[in-house]
Amino acid sequence: IIEQGMISRIIEAKPEELRLFLEEAAGVTKYKERRRETENRLEDTRENLIRLQDIRSELDAQIERLGAQAEVASRYRQLQQEHAEAQSLLWLLKRNEARAERERALREVEKLTARLDSETARLRQLESDLETARSQHYRSSDGMHEAQSAMYAANAEVARCEEEIARARTRRGELETRLSRLGSEQEQWRARFDAAALDRSRWSALLENARNRAQSA
Repeated sequence: IIEQGMISRIIEAKPEELRLFLEEAAGVTKYKERRRETENRLEDTRENLIRLQDIRSELDAQIERLGAQAEVASRYRQLQQEHAEAQSLLWLLKRNEARAERERALREVEKLTARLDSETARLRQLESDLETARSQHYRSSDGMHEAQSAMYAANAEVARCEEEIARARTRRGELETRLSRLGSEQEQWRARFDAAALDRSRWSALLENARNRAQSA
């Protein structure tokens, strides 16, 4: 671009002045070219910075999502562990309680059975004594009545013992049913624990996949 009046100055210039004009024009052209190149580089740099800022924003968002997922997974694993521990403790308490009740019931049955055997033997002895008394006419009628009263009392005691043994056996059956139910519940708890472990493995795989995608990005 030649400024106004420059053409007439070039035409009227001496050779030395003309050389100076040409050198000056060449310097201005190079300066403008360098300036243009610099401006282009600055524009490219600004565009690169904008792209880098976009990438950084996207990475920050991904990191935040991954952090939230990791926190959720960690809390989930903690809750699963606490739940499994609580269920195991509850099952142990129930099992121990049921076993203790069963042992008490068994001891009571054994005790009542021994009493029943003793009372049965006593009853048989009384019956034998009664028969002996009946066969021996020399014994007084008072002795006969006394033997009969003793036999009736023994019969009542035997009946009471039989009722208590029946109740004890019923309680024992209930305890055995409860123990069986606890065994079934234990299997259910184990199945739930295995399912929780499988879910935890899937969570871990998802988190690892997300981390790999974030690193590759």
